[in-house]
Amino acid sequence: MAASSSWLAEGIESGWRPGARSVASRDPKRRRKYAPDPWGYFRDVLGADLTPQQDEILEAVIEGDRVGIPAANNLGKTFILGGLGVFLMDAVAAQEGEHDEEMGARLLLPGPNLSTIRATIWGEVRSHARRAEQRGYLMPGVRFQGRSDSTLWRVREGWEAEAMSPPKRPGEKQAHGAAGRHAENQWAIIEEGAGVPIALWNSAIGMCSGYGNKIIAAWNPTERAGFVYELTRKGSRWKVITLSAMDHPNVLERRPVIPAAISHHDFDDAVETECDGLGPYPETLPDPDRQDFVYALPPRPAPEEDAPRADGFPGHRDGVLHVYRPRGLFAPRRLGLYPVDEAGGLFDPVAWDRAVARWLASQDPTAPPDRVGVDAAGGGRDDICAAPSWGQDQDTLLSLHAEALQDRDLKRLAAMQATERIRIGRILALPSGRGPAIASHLEELYPRSYWQVEDIGDGKSVLDHGRDVLRHEQLSAINVTGSPPPGHPLHDEQICGNFRASMFVRFAMLVNRDLVDVPDDPKLREEVMAMELRYDRLQKVDGERRLVAYLIPKKWLKHRLGRSPDRADAAVLSLTREDLDREEEALFF
Repeated sequence: MAASSSWLAEGIESGWRPGARSVASRDPKRRRKYAPDPWGYFRDVLGADLTPQQDEILEAVIEGDRVGIPAANNLGKTFILGGLGVFLMDAVAAQEGEHDEEMGARLLLPGPNLSTIRATIWGEVRSHARRAEQRGYLMPGVRFQGRSDSTLWRVREGWEAEAMSPPKRPGEKQAHGAAGRHAENQWAIIEEGAGVPIALWNSAIGMCSGYGNKIIAAWNPTERAGFVYELTRKGSRWKVITLSAMDHPNVLERRPVIPAAISHHDFDDAVETECDGLGPYPETLPDPDRQDFVYALPPRPAPEEDAPRADGFPGHRDGVLHVYRPRGLFAPRRLGLYPVDEAGGLFDPVAWDRAVARWLASQDPTAPPDRVGVDAAGGGRDDICAAPSWGQDQDTLLSLHAEALQDRDLKRLAAMQATERIRIGRILALPSGRGPAIASHLEELYPRSYWQVEDIGDGKSVLDHGRDVLRHEQLSAINVTGSPPPGHPLHDEQICGNFRASMFVRFAMLVNRDLVDVPDDPKLREEVMAMELRYDRLQKVDGERRLVAYLIPKKWLKHRLGRSPDRADAAVLSLTREDLDREEEALFF
């Protein structure tokens, strides 16, 4: 009786209607139909209208088992996470198991501490559950266990939700008190993921490692460091979805579409006080490497409004479009982006995932590849990889892009992104062998394509056999330790100390500018995310002294990855221009 009365008192205190639970009903057969349809569950059971960003999260949860959500503030990430917890405990758990019983589910809620869990994710779980019962959908089990501050929802043994707090002993690498829980329908839903101790992360990963297990984590991306940052950059299974205020309906439509979320007035104030105005658009163009964006602040005094701009840009319909550059914590708090860090990772995970999405939405051309990058220099357990690509080489495409930027030719820039992107095909691991065998495989697969081969190790014999025996005339020897290509650096390009650094810097520029589509290859993603720049000296360019960048040594990458970055090397070799005679090449610049 005490448990029941406490549960009732807590519900009444939170605005729950007495008697709602008693008149609600739960038919497992009707609930289990929602298991593959979280959109229907949110609509029908929870009575929630979702934003397009939240729709994307549901799609990622259904399709994958690792979802990371770097998010700006007040965009509804806790709302969607709490709803997913109820969806798991009700609809997913209702799936039929042995002896016609419901399978059940286990919901794990790791957090920095119990008070944070209660105030965020657990509060949303309870709120969603109460709302469902008010709408006539009875939830399974008992959620409060006799205490209003309880964080345990129990249905039966193995069918329960519980908080996971940090380990009691400092220095523990795993939270042993939270370990050992395993179930087929087991999810860890993590709010404030950047603040969750490594021990809890390790426990959650260890427990959610079976079929049907998922980890869904959200965090504010304030720092390019820490466990969650490294995990989602290197973790090839992670689908990363960025929640930006600029994509939220309240900001786009400039009215309270979602009343409790960020207001367009708040975003206006943040742009005005936390960003540098670089000039009017299109006279000034945004630099994607610096997170620049185009926005229209309201004129002063601003007329009332409840509609978006007609040109598709965010901001006030009567405002003048300007280019803005984030300062301080504007990028993580408002755009869901990590602050720019010149010494950090080279590739942006969000831009990379956009490039993969474009690749998945299209197909390889029917014509032979224009180039094939070949990483044949490895030995021992290293893979021999070949990466085909179609379209302009990266040096030519980026030079044209830089010209369009300087000319402020918006139509040309848009056309390049729409129709002139480079496409990298699926990367093949060739059978092991020495240079002649590798060359023979390449001739069989790509007899009419240009081979781009690193001119060291077995690469030399691939080139010799291809040219002298197979009579393959279209091949280039790439000296990655040589000087950067003529015309380097381009507008806003990092100065590089050798050809290898230049290749990868330009690869990252293509990704950030949406000028390349990359294959859905987890190992490739892991390898490029491990790439970092290191700075060695100063060099004078156009009267300005600038730092010279090099990639971190390959032996460091091997130690970090546990293997050589063979796929990344093949991919970047497929993008570079042919190794023409340097004196002849200089005529074109």
